[in-house]
Amino acid sequence: MERCKSNFDRAAKLKYSAADKINAGNLMQSVRTFALLLATGLGIGYRQPAPGTLGTLWGIVLALPLMRIQHFDAQSYTAAFLLMIACYFTLGWVICHLALPLCKRAGLQKVDPQEIVCDEYTAFPIVMAFVPVNISTLLLGFVMFRVFDIIKPWPIRRLEYLPGAWGIMVDDYMAAFLGACTYGAIWHLLFS
Repeated sequence: MERCKSNFDRAAKLKYSAADKINAGNLMQSVRTFALLLATGLGIGYRQPAPGTLGTLWGIVLALPLMRIQHFDAQSYTAAFLLMIACYFTLGWVICHLALPLCKRAGLQKVDPQEIVCDEYTAFPIVMAFVPVNISTLLLGFVMFRVFDIIKPWPIRRLEYLPGAWGIMVDDYMAAFLGACTYGAIWHLLFS
């Protein structure tokens, strides 16, 4: 009797552990599917032509809080800006990391799939680092960012070849940084 109970307990544990693995697999698949939805900018990344340009429009939405915090003193603004960018990068990296396996399964470009646009929209607010933020400067910043992201001057293009989500994210963040420096320099030459 003891032996039957022991075998029954083992079988029950195996049954539940297999079911848990199936449920965990379904949950992970759902998480990856949701991440892919976010990574593609709610599907904008599938639009042709210029999915990156269309995806960057979400970046304008993510940059809107800068209009509010730009009135902080310089130290508080810098801290809030850096925290916001760090959060955007972390969120974007996690989204890319989770979405990449689905992209590979679908046969999308391996290095930096153009359908993934969360790198563009999370990096865009960086362009606004050195200029006052309003609707016109956001639109000019949009153009500045797209120029640097499309042309990809050295070392941006090389950064695309970093492994996984790093390569997807870092090249756009560098493009945004170079765009911010250029935009800020032009702005201060013309308006200071």
